[in-house]
Amino acid sequence: MREPAATLHPGTPAAAAAPARRTALLPGTGTLTHAEAVARLVSGAEASVVITGRRSTHLAEALTVSALQDLDPSWVLQTPPEGLEVGRTGSGDLLIAAMPLPGPRERVECAPTVLVVTGLGDHPDEYDLAADLAVLLPLAHRCGSVVLPDWDAGTRALADRLTEDLRRTGQEQPKVVTVGGLHSDVRLARAARADDRTQVAVAADDTVHTFTLSTPGHRSALTAAMTFAAALVLGADAKTAAAGISRSHGAAGHLSVCTTDDGRAVPGLCVLSSLARHPDDVTGDLEDILVAVDGPVVAVADVAGYDPGQAQALGRALSVASHLALHGNAEDTALRRTVAEAALDAGLPKESLTLVEAGPCSPTLAQVLQGLGIGDSADAGPIAGESVLVFGQGAPQRGTDLVAALRALPRQEAAR
Repeated sequence: MREPAATLHPGTPAAAAAPARRTALLPGTGTLTHAEAVARLVSGAEASVVITGRRSTHLAEALTVSALQDLDPSWVLQTPPEGLEVGRTGSGDLLIAAMPLPGPRERVECAPTVLVVTGLGDHPDEYDLAADLAVLLPLAHRCGSVVLPDWDAGTRALADRLTEDLRRTGQEQPKVVTVGGLHSDVRLARAARADDRTQVAVAADDTVHTFTLSTPGHRSALTAAMTFAAALVLGADAKTAAAGISRSHGAAGHLSVCTTDDGRAVPGLCVLSSLARHPDDVTGDLEDILVAVDGPVVAVADVAGYDPGQAQALGRALSVASHLALHGNAEDTALRRTVAEAALDAGLPKESLTLVEAGPCSPTLAQVLQGLGIGDSADAGPIAGESVLVFGQGAPQRGTDLVAALRALPRQEAAR
């Protein structure tokens, strides 16, 4: 890869997967936001795949790295692929970069070879779609190709605007590639769970390609189809890309089973972590696990760090759980109650909601869950019986801590 216009040093916020509004200091550039820093790196690359969106990008990042690993790419991501680092310098000419959705005042004047927009949202009334389009359209018009999911209302609007612009101007780029449904350029033909793997079939150019995923669920399969489409657009060999996706272990902490640091679990209880931040992704992860598991799924959500403007949507998303336990710091009490009220309004039974109060005299989360009878089963299994899905900041580590705390509690404290 050509020497980039700026070097992203390990330890800077952009390299460490910082939130979008964090800043990074790069030599000779002054202070840049995370998105601006990534754009500088993309400008210095011979070829690039940029992944962005309002929805979670972590799985798309991991699968893109795996699909294109044969090209020995460099990458700078927001979430590390399982078993890999968040950033890497490869010997090839390709850069894979995860870019937080830029704000209206950020300068991201780069021209990616392929732009992948994972999603903007299905409810335009809950975010500013016009502002998102104002940022993404100039970026998309500088790209060679744009890969968009057609199951997302926001990206459908982006595809329509791009197609309209191309028709009006007569330009041939960017090439718009849609993914998902029956009339998409790349279609998800099948997704079925078997033998702890998701079997996926994707149709593109009258050819069906197959691969498997370690992560469960229809939403994971759709994300994999989008990643596969980006690899094809870049010119990668289809069989090589499919094999790479099949080898991927997903994103670190994404729908993965949590154990103690020495690999121990709670007998009869499966604790998993979710990296979902957008309410639509929260719903998707819950629904995927509910389909994959045999038994109830308890959602444990720390509301700290979630956008207060999305509290209503977050509550509706969490309402599909079998039981919902909301916890957080004392300063998050109002937000927690707003989320709880929205979950109840969306149909969650009152007896299926638990508010875990913070404080030195309050029971711990593990004590509250065991008091509900969660994990009080002798039947152990990888994903069987009861399952707990942990959401919020630091979910993978909090899942590990929860397993350790549940294991440490005396069994006789259970309420059953």
